[in-house]
Amino acid sequence: MLGEIDAELKFIIAGNHNTDLDREYCAKYNEEAKNDIAMDIMKGPLAEKAGVIYLNEGTHYFTLKNGAKLSIYVPPYTPAFGDFAFMYQPEEDRFNAPRGANPVQSGVDIMMTHGPARGILDVCVNGSVGCEMLLHAVQRVRP
Repeated sequence: MLGEIDAELKFIIAGNHNTDLDREYCAKYNEEAKNDIAMDIMKGPLAEKAGVIYLNEGTHYFTLKNGAKLSIYVPPYTPAFGDFAFMYQPEEDRFNAPRGANPVQSGVDIMMTHGPARGILDVCVNGSVGCEMLLHAVQRVRP
């Protein structure tokens, strides 16, 4: 499906339901082989043929055909609830220095997140589920 989209760049990221893509989650259940298979699907020949780029956590840099440069910060993580992948404790700050695991740096053009920031399209049946620390990072970096 993604191979049929006519776009210069096609990015995908993991999220809480992508348990096979989370190495820590797979290790917890002794299913490292599932992670290897899933990563091959996301980064292997089929993804390459479709022009799909799987982005791990962190900041990624691209240069478009017209020479424009683009930076994207990607966190697949969301505040913990249930037994899912890419979870962090709600009080943990993954996005802001000095405590952040992989803090968002100033100058990032785009933040491509799986979970929402607090108050930004974060309402579901459980109420507001967005992350306060992610909101702080968005306000600080202003992508």
